[in-house]
Amino acid sequence: MLLEVFALQSHTFIGIFDTIRSCYIFQTSNTLDSAINKDNTDHYLGFVHNKKIQNRIIDLETEIIAQFTQEEKKDVRIFICGGYPVRADQNRIKHLLQRIPLAFGPKVYPGIYLDNIQNVAHLISGDGYWLRIKTGEKVYSWFSDEEKLLRHDIISKREKEVIKCWAHGYSLSKIGDTLFISINTVKNHLKACRNRLLARDNASLVQLCLLSGTIRPGAFL
Repeated sequence: MLLEVFALQSHTFIGIFDTIRSCYIFQTSNTLDSAINKDNTDHYLGFVHNKKIQNRIIDLETEIIAQFTQEEKKDVRIFICGGYPVRADQNRIKHLLQRIPLAFGPKVYPGIYLDNIQNVAHLISGDGYWLRIKTGEKVYSWFSDEEKLLRHDIISKREKEVIKCWAHGYSLSKIGDTLFISINTVKNHLKACRNRLLARDNASLVQLCLLSGTIRPGAFL
């Protein structure tokens, strides 16, 4: 009941996903009902999986998590952005999925996940999807356009500094002066990050960084 209330209030979908059966064994009812609030139905999902993408993501998660120690597995956080669930009214959305392992299967890979999904279509431009997995100081990322697993964060340390400055309200010239780089370099960093995270604009880029844990709230200058 509390999960149902939280899902409605936070405009998110919450589910418990079984990787062995490749389905949700629990999901909040707002996934099926797009008529509860006819003025704002974006978050009421009729969740339909693209099985090819879903299986690819599970394979990536398994490959990455297999490299973690037992202690590291306890703190795994997974973020997946840009997939295509479908609302009950058949309109596509683009989602950001935050995933936490709840239980591990016989091969010590996650068997059960707690999923929290929200619509980020207003933040996303273009197709594709990306994955970010973190535990402690270890971060892995993957992008559908490159099909290459990277052993580092989705955003570099320098790029994070540029984004933080922009989020703080600095002009491009002030960002350059603060970080001792040219305005063109500032622009290139922001453009590269927008393209990588599929962000519609710089404001969307900041939001996606916050939602995916790439930048912490309150971490701005």
